[in-house]
Amino acid sequence: MALALLSLIALHALATRPRTVTIFAFAAINWLMTGFHYYSILLIGVEAIFLGVLVVRRRSRHNVWRWVTAIVLSLVPIALWMALAPGFHDTLRVVAGNVGSDDALSALAFVDALWRDLTFGAIRWQPAVAVVALALAPLVVIGLAVTAVPDARRFRAQRNYAPWSWLVGLAALLPLTLSIIFAPALAARYILFVLPTIYVLAAAGIVWLGRQSLSLGLAGALLALVVAWLGLSYYFTSYTKSEYREMAAFLAANRQPDEAIMLYAPRQHLLAKYYLPGVTEFFTAPVVELPPVWPVNAPPIVPEAMDGVLLDLLATHPALWVIVSAENEVDRGEFVPKFLTAVAYKEECWSWLDVNLCRYISPHFLAEAQTTAPDVLFGGELRLTGAAIMQAPGSPLDADYRFVRLDWRAEHKPTLDYRVTVRIVDNDGAVVAQRDEFPIGALLPPTTWNAGDVKPGYMALPADLPAGDYRVVVGVYDPATSAAVGDFVEIGIITVDGST
Repeated sequence: MALALLSLIALHALATRPRTVTIFAFAAINWLMTGFHYYSILLIGVEAIFLGVLVVRRRSRHNVWRWVTAIVLSLVPIALWMALAPGFHDTLRVVAGNVGSDDALSALAFVDALWRDLTFGAIRWQPAVAVVALALAPLVVIGLAVTAVPDARRFRAQRNYAPWSWLVGLAALLPLTLSIIFAPALAARYILFVLPTIYVLAAAGIVWLGRQSLSLGLAGALLALVVAWLGLSYYFTSYTKSEYREMAAFLAANRQPDEAIMLYAPRQHLLAKYYLPGVTEFFTAPVVELPPVWPVNAPPIVPEAMDGVLLDLLATHPALWVIVSAENEVDRGEFVPKFLTAVAYKEECWSWLDVNLCRYISPHFLAEAQTTAPDVLFGGELRLTGAAIMQAPGSPLDADYRFVRLDWRAEHKPTLDYRVTVRIVDNDGAVVAQRDEFPIGALLPPTTWNAGDVKPGYMALPADLPAGDYRVVVGVYDPATSAAVGDFVEIGIITVDGST
C-alpha cells in the first residue's frame, strides 16, 4: 500500500512536470511495487488509462512519448517475469479455469466477502460482526459521486484540467471489478493496494456530509471509526487464522513410526515441515517433488495416476494419515478420500480451523478374528457372500474401534444405490455403535456396478464398549425412502472383558 501511494504521487509529478528524472523515479517505484506483488500491475494499468484520458482530452502530443516511456519502463521487468516464470503460468491457468466455473461464488456473495475483507480486515475467517463493514460502502459511493461529477464538468470545460478524482475512482474500482469478473481467483489480499483510494473516497463522503450538516458529518466519521475499531480489536485479540499447530500436535502424539503421512494438497508442505520436524518423509496427493524452502503449485490430481500410489502406500504401511488443507485446489472431485474409503478402513476424521486430519487403516495389516459366510441376497441384486470381524491394529488409538469387512457380489446390475448399515447391538437389542455407507463408499455407488462384480467393503465403527457380549449385524436400505431391503443379518459376536 505504501508503494502504491508513492506510485500515485510519482504519477502526479509525471503528469504535471514530465522530466527525465520523473520518468525514471516513476518506473523505479513501480519496479519495487510489482516486485513485492505482481497483482499491483493493475495499478499501473489504472495509471496508463488515466494518462491516456489526459492525452485524448488535451489533444497535445508533446508529453505522450514521456508518458509512454514511463509506463513501458514500469512494465518491462514484470512483463519479462510473466513471460518466463512457470509458477505464474500455473496461476494463470488456475485463474482462467475459475472464470465461469459452477463452484465460483455468485457476484453478490463475492463482493460482500471481498468488501468485508478489505474494510474490516484481511481476515480469512470473518466473524459475524464484520457485517458493519458494509456501512462504509455508502460513504464511498457518496465520495465518488461528489468528486467525480464536478471533475467531469471541469474536465469538459477546461482542456488542460486533470480530473484527479477519476484516478482515485479508477484505482479503487477497476481492481474490484476485475476481482468480481475473475472470482474467486483475485482475493482481497491481492488487491490491498486499493485501500488508500477507498478510504480517500470515504473521507470525501464524510466531508460532503459535514458540509450538509455537522451532525451528518460527525455520524459519518463515527461510523468509519466504529468499523476500524471493531476490525482492529478483533484482529489483534481473538483472531485465529489456522489451527495447524494443534492438528500437528495431535498427529505427533498419536502416529506410530511406521504409519505414513500424506499432504492433501502439497501447498501445505512448509507448514507440515515446520510443525512436524520429526517426520522425515511426506507423501503427497498429487505426487510432486517438495522443494526445501519454497511453496509448490501442484497440478490437478489424475485418478488413473493416483490410485496406484494410494494402493502402494496401503500395502507398505499399516495406516495412512491424510492432512487435508486447500484440497479443492487439486482435487475438486474428492477422488482421494473416496478412493481410500473404498480400499481401506476410514477410521475417523478430526477437524480444526482450516485443516482436517483423517486416518485410514490398511486392510493388509489386519488379521481376521471371526469370519462368516451369510450368503444373503438383498433386493434380488446385491449378495453378501462373506463377512469378517478384524483384529484391531496395535495403535492405542484403534482400541475403541471395531473393523468389519463385507464381501459383496452383484447378482444383477443394481438399480438402486443401496446403503449398508453395520451396527453393534447389546443383549437388549439397543444399538451401541453404527456406521452407514455405500457398500464400498461414494466413489463407486452400486448403480455403477455390473452383474458379476465382486467387491470388498471396509467399515470402521467407533465403539468404546463396556464389558459384555455384543452382536454385529448388517442391514441394507434404500436411501431415498429409508426403507429396509431385507432383514438384518448377524455376522459375529464381540466379547469385551473388563480389561479391553
